[in-house]
Amino acid sequence: MKANRIAVSLAALLVLGGCVAERKVAPAPAPRPVLRPAPPPLPVVAPPADWRDAEFTPGDWSHRSDAAGSVASYGQLGGEPLLALRCERMLDRATSRIVLTRAGAASGQVPLSVITTNTSRAFTATAQEGASASLAVSLTPRDPILDAVAFSRGRWAVEVPGLPTLTLPAWPEVARVIEDCR
Repeated sequence: MKANRIAVSLAALLVLGGCVAERKVAPAPAPRPVLRPAPPPLPVVAPPADWRDAEFTPGDWSHRSDAAGSVASYGQLGGEPLLALRCERMLDRATSRIVLTRAGAASGQVPLSVITTNTSRAFTATAQEGASASLAVSLTPRDPILDAVAFSRGRWAVEVPGLPTLTLPAWPEVARVIEDCR
């Protein structure tokens, strides 16, 4: 009998234990956002004092020949050329021309400078009408600035007021157009 009482007491305790409400633990509070200071602004990089220290204008040279002559173009693949040198061969070599064309809009005539490691020269460029705005300078194939461009030490530049300076690598495509026209 004593065993029955113990068994009934234990059963009663178990039943009463099951009636106790389950303790709910409060959820942990959401972590507070960590305030991070804003990153410092990027430094304003001034253009180099000397054009020879400037980065190359993004792009590559390409060369092609067509019925009118040969062309060296500089720009990004699939885009409009930023600069082109075209040999316009005539029947008489004495009348052949090299036309330097720089992408960019202007009205009328504007100054355009060609700068190499040993010389610089200012020209008057004429605005060209067409599908894309450009400026053009016509040169004789024996113009000394063309030799200065072909033999410039690694780079040369074309400046037009109001447009970004083009800093170009001195690659053989330019010399090839010059020689094609001579």
